Formats: sequence, structure tokens, C-alpha cells
Amino acid sequence: MFESVRAWKAVAAFLFLLAIAAPSHAEDGYRLWLRYDPIESPLRQRYAAHATEIVVDAPGATAAAAGSELERGLSGLLASPIQIRRRVGRDGALLLALASSPQVRALHLQTRNLGPDGFIIRTTRSNGRRATR
Repeated sequence: MFESVRAWKAVAAFLFLLAIAAPSHAEDGYRLWLRYDPIESPLRQRYAAHATEIVVDAPGATAAAAGSELERGLSGLLASPIQIRRRVGRDGALLLALASSPQVRALHLQTRNLGPDGFIIRTTRSNGRRATR
């Protein structure tokens, strides 16, 4: 009898642990690393004005991946889809481009000393629109 009581306690403990674990949701490592849950409304509205579109003016898989990740992240954080475009068309554009890009050259930024992996982040005007580059 003592053994059957111990067995029932073990089964009850197992079922209890199973019951409390069931509501939890597993997340993959990607979501744990890059969580894009919407930010709170007052800040979201302010940030949305500075991220209205993503302009990718650079060739290759790296630029495409950077644009895609920005689109996924900003769309999640701002709870609204952000479009990827080829040219700046709205205030608040985020421009991803090489220093040799005509859109970047038109901004007259100092890019000579950047080196092969360098970058600049500036808010300026492109095509008459406010853009962060």
C-alpha cells in the first residue's frame, strides 16, 4: 500500500507540473534575441514620424537583409507596416545607401574617411524630404 500511495503522489506531482507548464509558450532563440513588441502609444506616435519608410539604395544581399530586418523590427515596434522603397518619397524616411549612391552624394556628407565598414547616421533632407541616413 505504501508503494501505491507513493506512485499516486508521483503521478499527481507530474500532472501538476504538466498543468502549470502547459500555458507557457516556447519562444525560439530569434524572438528572444530580437523582440519587436509594440512600444507604448505616446512614444510610438513620436517615433513613427521618424520612420515612415525604409529606402534601400544599395545592391546585394547584405543591404537587402538590413532593409528587411529594419522593416520587420520597425513594423513590430510601431505596430504599423513600414514600406521598403527605392527612393525617398516621404518625410521620416530611413535611407540605407552606399556613399557612392546618387541619393547620398546629393546630401554632400563627408564620407571620405569612413573606411570599408564605416557608416554615418544623420537626419537631413533628400528629394526635399526629411530623411535619416
